Amino acid sequence: MEIEGITPSRALETAVQGIDLVQKYAAVHSCHEEDYFIKNPMKEFGEILAAGSRLQAEELIGFGEGSDVEGELLQYLKEVIKASLPRKAITGPSPAKVRKGFTPKKHHEAFGFEGLLSKLSNENDVAINFGEGAGHLTEVIAQSGCVRAICGFDCDASLTAASNSRAYHPSTPVEAVTCRVSPSLQPCDYADLINNCDSFNFKVSPTLRECSFIGLHTCGDLGSSITAAFVQSEAHLLFIVPCCYHALTDEGFPMSDVFKSASVALNDTSKRLACTPVDRWSAQSAVLQLPLYRLRYYRAVLAAVVHPKRVSPGKSLLRRLSKESNLTLTQYVTEVLVPSGVSEDDVKKIVSAATEIDTPFAFQEFLTFLSVRRCLSPPIEALINIDRLLYLSQYVDDCSLVPLFDPEISPRHYAILARRER
Repeated sequence: MEIEGITPSRALETAVQGIDLVQKYAAVHSCHEEDYFIKNPMKEFGEILAAGSRLQAEELIGFGEGSDVEGELLQYLKEVIKASLPRKAITGPSPAKVRKGFTPKKHHEAFGFEGLLSKLSNENDVAINFGEGAGHLTEVIAQSGCVRAICGFDCDASLTAASNSRAYHPSTPVEAVTCRVSPSLQPCDYADLINNCDSFNFKVSPTLRECSFIGLHTCGDLGSSITAAFVQSEAHLLFIVPCCYHALTDEGFPMSDVFKSASVALNDTSKRLACTPVDRWSAQSAVLQLPLYRLRYYRAVLAAVVHPKRVSPGKSLLRRLSKESNLTLTQYVTEVLVPSGVSEDDVKKIVSAATEIDTPFAFQEFLTFLSVRRCLSPPIEALINIDRLLYLSQYVDDCSLVPLFDPEISPRHYAILARRER
């Protein structure tokens, strides 16, 4: 079956643009927003800062593909678009009624995943669900009857217990096993785990040639480990959706010869940026987001003053303060520091130092930084996924990246797909 995906050759063209982009703007994407006034990451991009200063705050918050800008900002967007992958999903709508026990997001993902899997697999396949979780995806796949059996692996015993307690469709045997997936495990190790399951009346081969490797939101190095395990095995299908890029280690990225030879490297801050739900944020009202952006600005100002001893507000406080549309810097500093035990005199000194940073154009320039930085999220995510695709292409002829989900619902919407002849 032909799948409308991104081939390795096409992905390589995007990667070339992406590598140049992340190297050029390394100071921007590798800088945490709280460090903005400490590291001054935009010092090499004065023309972009100046162009951003001419926009309204709401325009900067909504800045991205399709923005009505010109000059340096337009040129920047063109660079970003060339280094990004398409974001239109290939899956149709999931069933309108949300399945009991599922969130709308999980419902959309599970049925979208199963919809494509049912076209790629047959009733003789044994699906290995890496990152089983509590069994939501397994439940949908089991009910569809598109595979012979499902064995789920998860490192969390409480989750495998939850999965095993589900009432699955009786025609598809299911069993979840507590197992930490790692590069040290060989295909025969996974085969032994499957063959020791009481729920199955069959045995799989040591090379797993009867199996398909699947996983919905395979976090961090798990996605890399599954990809490497597929290459080592004779399994006929790899179908995973990566996520949690901030949890990637040097073992998980880079993987491909192309990226290793280009010395592509991303720090933890850059990897976390790749997890940004850009489509969801873009769909929200910029006016409604403005108070939250001002809070982020105040937090960066305060971090510059009290650095290196950070004082980070809790989520509940941030939620409350975000509803204050006219919150001032002095109010923010006081609200954050007083509950932390900072004396009244010290609060006044910190407020005085903070107001020196809070110049008339500081907020506008900070917004420009956030907007420029946010636009780098799709290119960085693309690089991480393209690296795995190019690694696969070194060993497997049929592999691609597939935009599987609606990115507004499920921000991590790209699947990695590889197939061997049965």
